[in-house]
Amino acid sequence: MPVPTAQPAPKAGGNRTLLVVGAVAVLAVVFAAGLFLSRRPESAVQAEGAKTPAVTPAVQPAVVQSAPPTTTPTAAVPTAPAQPAPGPVNDQARRRELAQARTQFLEKYDFAGLAKSIQDNGEAAAGRGNVQVMLIAAEQMAALKVWLEATLRRYTKQNPLVVPDISGANQPETRVFLAPEGKLIFILGNAIQPRDWSETTPLMMGNIIVSALRDARPAAPREVVQGAMAFARNYTLPGMEAIVVPLLPAGAQPRGGRAAGNNLPARGR
Repeated sequence: MPVPTAQPAPKAGGNRTLLVVGAVAVLAVVFAAGLFLSRRPESAVQAEGAKTPAVTPAVQPAVVQSAPPTTTPTAAVPTAPAQPAPGPVNDQARRRELAQARTQFLEKYDFAGLAKSIQDNGEAAAGRGNVQVMLIAAEQMAALKVWLEATLRRYTKQNPLVVPDISGANQPETRVFLAPEGKLIFILGNAIQPRDWSETTPLMMGNIIVSALRDARPAAPREVVQGAMAFARNYTLPGMEAIVVPLLPAGAQPRGGRAAGNNLPARGR
């Protein structure tokens, strides 16, 4: 049987050569790859960049809108209402309105208000020629009422003013005085009846005026007596006027004459 022979061992120098050759080959590959990448066209790089999604902010900035300019509205200038043109129709309507107003003053015995109404509107109601006559009568009756109120306050429940009937109708005798709050207090027998001035009839008011004038000490002033005459004419009390005229002070004449007050609305009994 043949005996195997031993193979010679590889040399150490050959292994080193292989290692060097391998290292060189790796370096050559790396160098070639770097050179290839460095020479890529810009279009390829831009295309890849286009594939990358753009980053958008999570919150969109708010759009600031400017407020619209404000303007202050111009206040409208008030214009005066158009006045009706003067004419017969308007004058007649105005006279009717003022006559109704004067009648209301007479019903309330508000002679001061009547005088003011004539001062404000008398010319339109009666014409320039009659204003002064109307105003004089109203002022005289206003003076009469002021005097009568002061006179009646001097009387009391124990000492009232005795008021006989001057109309000839044989009415029972009445006694009257003025309460502190301004109401007329009538004493009829044992009954006491307070009344407002407007609740008293012109006939009864005429009786009170005549009684107060007759009982006055000293005598009432001329303007007060003239106011009583104007009262008699405007409330259609001819019997009262006949009694009052002799009470005028000596030499005194009715201010404005007998016609004073004739143009005021008359009021029945």
